[in-house]
Amino acid sequence: MRSIYEMLIQLQPISRWRLPPSAEIEFAAVNDPLCYGEFEPPNVIRLSRKKIGHLDTAVKTMAHEIVHLKRYVAGDKAWDKHDDRFDQMGRQISLLMGFDPKEF
Repeated sequence: MRSIYEMLIQLQPISRWRLPPSAEIEFAAVNDPLCYGEFEPPNVIRLSRKKIGHLDTAVKTMAHEIVHLKRYVAGDKAWDKHDDRFDQMGRQISLLMGFDPKEF
């Protein structure tokens, strides 16, 4: 997980977001059967072994959780929401990384 995070924070547009280095993030693999991933403030990112079976899914899920992290770090009170701002950031990432924005 740490390697996926490190890769993503070096790519546009995420590299411009001034996110914490991976050494400051706690990563955990969990067995959540309902949720692909989760960001918990201030610095925890979890990915589910039960939901993620392929590398591309892990990368997309990490990118998704990075959007929540970015919003939290920026002081956005709606950091946990999937609102228009989240969709806008997700579209930016999707277009630059070849993800399906509707899936993001």
